Amino acid sequence: MKHSMLVAVFLVLGACQSAPTNIDENSTLYPPPPGSRFTLKQALTIPANSAHVDLQGGQAVSLSKLNQYRPYCRLDVQEVRETSQSVQPDEFLAKRVYRQTNDVVAQRSGLVRVRRVSNDGGPTFMIYRTVFELQSERQPQVRRLTCEHWDRPALGDHLSLRQIRTALGEFFSVSLPGDANGKTN
Repeated sequence: MKHSMLVAVFLVLGACQSAPTNIDENSTLYPPPPGSRFTLKQALTIPANSAHVDLQGGQAVSLSKLNQYRPYCRLDVQEVRETSQSVQPDEFLAKRVYRQTNDVVAQRSGLVRVRRVSNDGGPTFMIYRTVFELQSERQPQVRRLTCEHWDRPALGDHLSLRQIRTALGEFFSVSLPGDANGKTN
């Protein structure tokens, strides 16, 4: 009986250990966890009258050039300024990570909001978003990195780590907590 209890205790304690942080980079099931580090390798410029810069395919892109149907990431800072802002190379810790999906169901038509729906009555598109709330001692004005894309509801999914890395390109490297081989971007 004591032997059985000891085995049961060890099984329970073993189950309480944290799951490995090595994730399949192509999997859309799990986002990089809290504790992941995003290392900015070169300065990024936040345009005047804005509080963010968009990265797609490893390039900083303007809103007019952004293709929302392809993976992209938006780096947000605390405040909008009348002059451009610079985010310097630094390491940012992901303190919180969460995912959202939002329907794209409305557009403005004059003063009336028109609901856009598909033939089956559902939303036309979904926004699949992964949000990393960032922290840096040296640059506390940097708030978050949001990686997303638009897709059809039945076909879409959240971005994989590989897709996030591709969107960030050479600007950022990404390392996961407890990554034994120290793999980054």
